[in-house]
Amino acid sequence: MRILPGRGTSRSLPVLLACGDRDPWVPLEQAVRLARQLPDADLLVVPDCGHVVEAERPSVFNPALLAFLGRTASAESSPAAE
Repeated sequence: MRILPGRGTSRSLPVLLACGDRDPWVPLEQAVRLARQLPDADLLVVPDCGHVVEAERPSVFNPALLAFLGRTASAESSPAAE
């Protein structure tokens, strides 16, 4: 992932992309393409959901977010991450 594209440092950061399969603004294909372009991205596709996944389907989003944060925290605290 480029931070400030074209301005120097490039660093891979863990990213959780969450999208609804019925998002009227961001087509699912665009989210899939973005996830493929980011080296450390997880893609959560929520069925029967629109644009605001965390508000529309918190019962799906919240556990996925907690799992992602747990994996990220574990990776950051491991000796290999340093």
